[in-house]
Amino acid sequence: MKMILGVFLLLSFSFADIMFLSEEIKGGQKTGEHVIYVANGAIRADDMEGKVLKHTVIFNYPEGKIYLIDHAKRQYTVITKEYIKSAEKYMEEMKRRMQEQLAQLPPEQREAMKGMMDSRMRELMNPPRVEYKLLEKGAKLNGWKCDLYEELVNGERVSRLCVVPFGKLGIEGEVVNLIKSFDEFLGSVASEKVSRAFDKGLPVVEIYYEGGKEVSRTVLKKVQKGALKHGIFNLPAGYKEQKLQIPNG
Repeated sequence: MKMILGVFLLLSFSFADIMFLSEEIKGGQKTGEHVIYVANGAIRADDMEGKVLKHTVIFNYPEGKIYLIDHAKRQYTVITKEYIKSAEKYMEEMKRRMQEQLAQLPPEQREAMKGMMDSRMRELMNPPRVEYKLLEKGAKLNGWKCDLYEELVNGERVSRLCVVPFGKLGIEGEVVNLIKSFDEFLGSVASEKVSRAFDKGLPVVEIYYEGGKEVSRTVLKKVQKGALKHGIFNLPAGYKEQKLQIPNG
């Protein structure tokens, strides 16, 4: 996912037509594909399960909008900057109220209440501690030569990232500024700043862990430059909008 989002962010201002293809692997078997198309400030990311197109994300930088498309339901939602700002305000108000309630409880009840919170509320009250540690320079993994990093969340390994410098991939763009712009768009709604994962380059292989064991990996297989199909960044015909409710306190 970080590799997909990294490409997504990196090329936000690119004017070249480019296609990126990556594979998802579980248990040694290919289970799906992720395809990203980039042209003229628009980006489309497709999530394939087998040969079936499941979900699509379109980021239109000039419009300042993100489109989330569910092909099975034939519907889409739109995330705007207005929605993000409203969500930030709502989350801050929820955090303030929760802190006030917890402050009135005895220590034992306070800890019990924290345990009853859902994961998003726990992150809001206590943001996770995310670290990236270099394990090996010049590592070889799934056909790539890269620098291997380990991602730790609250001290627990959640992934390993095989990172290649952007320049070695022949990708142009003001990388840091582009990624920071996406961070700014998401604001505090994102629990972790995306740019931290791409300080050194693009993760071309990502290995995900649960309970210390690998559960899946994503591998970048192809980077192809050339004209893309006309209308590929348009919303699908006949799909209905599923409107997001603007959060309020």
